[in-house]
Order: sequence, then structure tokens, then C-alpha cells
Amino acid sequence: MWMERLAARSELHGTDIDADALDWAAHHFPYVQFHRNAELPPLPYPDGHFDLVFSCSVFTHIDERHQDLWLAELRRITKPGGYLLLSVHGERAFRHIEAVARNDGRDTAQWAPTLETRGILFVEDDGWAGVFPDWYHSTFHAPWYVFAHWGRDLTIRAFLPRRNLDFQDYVLLERPSVDRPVDPPLVPPVADLEARLTAIEQSSWRLARVLSRIIRLGPTRRDPSRRQ
Repeated sequence: MWMERLAARSELHGTDIDADALDWAAHHFPYVQFHRNAELPPLPYPDGHFDLVFSCSVFTHIDERHQDLWLAELRRITKPGGYLLLSVHGERAFRHIEAVARNDGRDTAQWAPTLETRGILFVEDDGWAGVFPDWYHSTFHAPWYVFAHWGRDLTIRAFLPRRNLDFQDYVLLERPSVDRPVDPPLVPPVADLEARLTAIEQSSWRLARVLSRIIRLGPTRRDPSRRQ
């Protein structure tokens, strides 16, 4: 298995809030170090510890307050020049889940306007009320929000629509080598946003191949302490 080969030359860590999921993972992936995290940061890792942080289907479910706290925490544990690969619910996921909710008789009239104007939509009435905590339901992100909000103190290297199982979007971010002041979020002009999205889409496969190469090759001779 490729992960086991990778673990032979790199540290692999996993963290989640679900104890049962962690027990299953620890049984099937004994070469990975697992930790159960709380609802809110911090994580038990030092600053700048990881070369790569991967999060799938987490920011697709947490509200904006939790999002901002966890973005800051994931940035903290990523080394300068390291990467974060995070998934979001974008256009495809929104249209699908909106249609399902409408067919179930739920009121979705304000979903699209809210997502368009705020850039982020947190739906508490998603059919899971009473099952999950109030802060964990269904979250959707507009591309301009990701650029304006997530890009304040992380560099967005790629926005990859539908690259996660043809449903969720991936966002590839880099922690800058030199920290810069955090700017307030700004909504970019539509023309500028469209141009940026076009340029990133054109280069996304190249960037994805770079990330794949980072995962496949593991640590370099000049940096024997790479962690993921």
C-alpha cells in the first residue's frame, strides 16, 4: 500500500473528532499516529510541523466561526512553504443538495441569494438536526469567498472544481515562507475573479501533478524531516 511505503520515510498523522472512526483507522493503519481532537483547536502538534495538511469533507460541514478557527490552526501547524489541500462544497454540490432539499419540501428560497451575497452558506435545516451538533451541518462556499477570505494569509495555488469524487471542490493553499499582515477580506471584481479562475483552471492539472509528486516522493535529501 502506498501509504505504508510513505510512512517508512515520513511521519503520518491523522486526527478526527469521531472516536469510533479513529479506532477503525488505528486498527487498519497501524503505521499512522492518530489523535482525537476536540470541537475547537488547538491540536497537539508544534508550530510548522507538517509539509502537507489534507482535510476532506470537514470545511463542508462546519459553520464560519469554526472554519476560521480551524483554518488558523491548520496554518499554524503547516511549515512555511508547506501545503494545505482542503475540500469545499462548491457549485455542483450546492445545486445537487439544494434540489434534494427542495424535493423534500424544505424552504430553500434564501439559499442561493445568501451564498451569492455572503459567499458562504451554512444550512442548519439539512435533515440532520438533532443528530449532529449545531455547528456541524452543511456548508457551501462560493469561489470568490475562498479567494477573498482564505487567501488573506494563505496563498491559493489552485482551485479544483469537482476533483473530489466529481462532487466537492479542492482548494490547494500554501503557507507563505514569510508571514505577511492579514488584510481584511475583499470581494474581487467579477471580471478579475473570472480571469483568475480561468488561469487557475488552466494550470490546475500541473499543480495537482506537483502535489502528487510531493506525496509520492516523500522527503528530499536536503530536508529529512518532512512530515504529513
